[in-house]
Amino acid sequence: MCDFASRLELLRNDKIVAEIHGETVVNYADDAPILIKKGRFNDWKTIRTQDLNRPNSRALRRMLGLSTSNAQDVLPSIYYQSISDAYWLRPHGDGRTWADIQFTDDRFFHITLTGKKLLDNPKIYESPNSPEHSNTGSFEKGWRYVPSLKTKWQLWKAGSPEAVWSEIFYSKLANEIFPDIAVDYWEEDGFSVCNSFIDREVGECLEPFYALADSHDDPHLALNVLPVEVHETYKKMLFLDALMFNWDRHEFNFGLIRDKDDKISLHPLYDHNLALFNAAAPTATRFEDTTIKMFKALSHPPYTITAHQIELAYNATTPKIAATLSQTTDFLEQSLQLLRD
Repeated sequence: MCDFASRLELLRNDKIVAEIHGETVVNYADDAPILIKKGRFNDWKTIRTQDLNRPNSRALRRMLGLSTSNAQDVLPSIYYQSISDAYWLRPHGDGRTWADIQFTDDRFFHITLTGKKLLDNPKIYESPNSPEHSNTGSFEKGWRYVPSLKTKWQLWKAGSPEAVWSEIFYSKLANEIFPDIAVDYWEEDGFSVCNSFIDREVGECLEPFYALADSHDDPHLALNVLPVEVHETYKKMLFLDALMFNWDRHEFNFGLIRDKDDKISLHPLYDHNLALFNAAAPTATRFEDTTIKMFKALSHPPYTITAHQIELAYNATTPKIAATLSQTTDFLEQSLQLLRD
């Protein structure tokens, strides 16, 4: 592990985009992270750290002899990398390049996903270099390295059968209504799985909405801080969340993608495991949750959904829980009616 001195350089791939002295941002380029441009260096570091509320994350850190209370102590060893973007940090004058510091294996995938130790070679513990140390969120999960993929990485997430089913159903139905709007999820061995949608090698970066504003409970505030080119996609996201009772769309569950040419777009929708029947029983009376209120406050688009679309999406998920097609259809139709009212 290198010595992180008081003068630091923040890079996007191999381009220096900011300079930090101590905890103060002293210089930055236009394509630096939003939080860095706001001078919030500590916040930028904090949101890149592993969630230690996950038992499997704590188990991994115990195996490596790391603190189970200080999630940032290992970040210098991975140069503050994240699978979600191409940013990283190095000491001023350090000669390392983007190619030198990359994650190249998924050595800790199994333990962070399942809690099971499946490593035969004890030498693998000698280096803590792993994307799991910047794997955020409250559900047990793990990054699998798949070299054949353009983006190299695949996210596996644990959860109840209802959570896995909701994740998959949401993505299938969302893409039936608005093609290619959502990340494609599928089920393997009882886990929900998706490919990473960020191509770090060409400099793609995901900026969470948290970086723009601390809360999106006010839909007009959200539109005020979101670039105008993503407004329509944002409204579609609200429509789908309201339709499928996704009450978990917080400020870290959506954001902006900056591509290699610095073009901005809303990310493909992800993280739907707390939607539908995992959030409320099919017979539950719906209330006007935050997402529905936000959607109503912004627009009333003439979106329609047919029973055929529901059936196509439902059959594609091959659900393994006791939610019938008629229950699903009734739930969605009631949701649409509530939106119309």
